[in-house]
Amino acid sequence: MEDEQFIEAYTKLRSELRKVAPVGERMPYHWLSLPKPIPGIWMIYFGMVEDYACDLANVINQLANDIEKLSAWEKVLAEYREEERFYLVYEFVEPLCTMCLNVPYAIRSRIIFSVTHLSHQANMARLAKTWKDNLPKDDSINFKTMEKHAIHWGTYAELKANMVDLSDEKFLTEVNQYRNKYHHRYPCHIEFGLSETFKRNVGEKGVVSYSFGYSNPLQVKDIIPALKRQHAAAAKCFKSFQGLVQEQIEKMLTSSKP
Repeated sequence: MEDEQFIEAYTKLRSELRKVAPVGERMPYHWLSLPKPIPGIWMIYFGMVEDYACDLANVINQLANDIEKLSAWEKVLAEYREEERFYLVYEFVEPLCTMCLNVPYAIRSRIIFSVTHLSHQANMARLAKTWKDNLPKDDSINFKTMEKHAIHWGTYAELKANMVDLSDEKFLTEVNQYRNKYHHRYPCHIEFGLSETFKRNVGEKGVVSYSFGYSNPLQVKDIIPALKRQHAAAAKCFKSFQGLVQEQIEKMLTSSKP
């Protein structure tokens, strides 16, 4: 395709995007009610929570924006012949899909990281003089770490329950384990091309066999509904995150009163 054709296609995309129905609701900003002045003992907590709340809202809202773009591209691609669609997918659609399909796991990981650090700091209000700064290094923080530090907060149960649907097994199956294969093997393609021609299989008692076949490419029309469900799950987690933060702030400010 010539440059002019790419420009024409992207112009159509921007026009079609204006017709796309919004994906869910956007996560809010500036919802934190911070005390003035902030008690010195809680400076770290309030500095962290402002960063985490903004960044989580950003990544969830960007996912919604990108899903809307994919919906618009689905309409635009239908106007082109197969060869032209191939170039448009390579130039615009596949990079967008790659980003979107990686994001649900990233959101889940960032929630775990944020809740762990915030709960660890807020636990000073709960544990008082018995609190110790014994959090593991950042690259060792995982779901179990979050559970250990957040489980005693009443609103944590709701957050934990909502996280079940974020980057869950249903989504991973729908998109053929795309994120895992992208980072550790080779993922299936988007719209065009077969992959995974040969597979090594290990059966019962360690019996090894090799099979010949293929994985079909993921289709944008199938990716979009799967991603919409992930955005909805992320939005529920964000609301639970807000509830947890509000609970922690209330406890901290109460404990700071003379």
